[in-house]
Amino acid sequence: MAIYFDNKIDLNIRAIGTESKNQVYFRATSEQLTFSDLASMTIIKSTDGWSKGDTRKFGKGNYTFSLFGIEPNPEPDEFEDKLTKLLDSLETDKEGIKRLVDKANGGISVAMTFHDGNGMFGGPHLDRQTIKRLGDLNLSVDFDLYADGNPYKEK
Repeated sequence: MAIYFDNKIDLNIRAIGTESKNQVYFRATSEQLTFSDLASMTIIKSTDGWSKGDTRKFGKGNYTFSLFGIEPNPEPDEFEDKLTKLLDSLETDKEGIKRLVDKANGGISVAMTFHDGNGMFGGPHLDRQTIKRLGDLNLSVDFDLYADGNPYKEK
């Protein structure tokens, strides 16, 4: 739920609505390389990861691939802010990220969950500057969009 204020006039409430839940992260995966191999390609510290063969964190069995993940801000935030913060982090080691992209199937993943209260929800926006930044790192972006919740009751 989001509450929008008019901060110019005594903080009056302008509107109440919903915002999407946004997860924006970088992942590099490999069926041949270990987590340590992946981590050695960049100076950026991972926030998630495992090696092929490790026991799954959830469920049963073992991972069939290794993963190196970076999600600098898992807290609630708008998509554009999360993507900007992720790119800021990745740009601290451009060559390392390019190695992960080239050698380990690296890219950005986005998961957005919208409240389906009235059947209408927005979507992500990529401006020219962001597209250039993605291109400079040779990054692709995968979007998964979800709708969840009950419709608003009509009056």
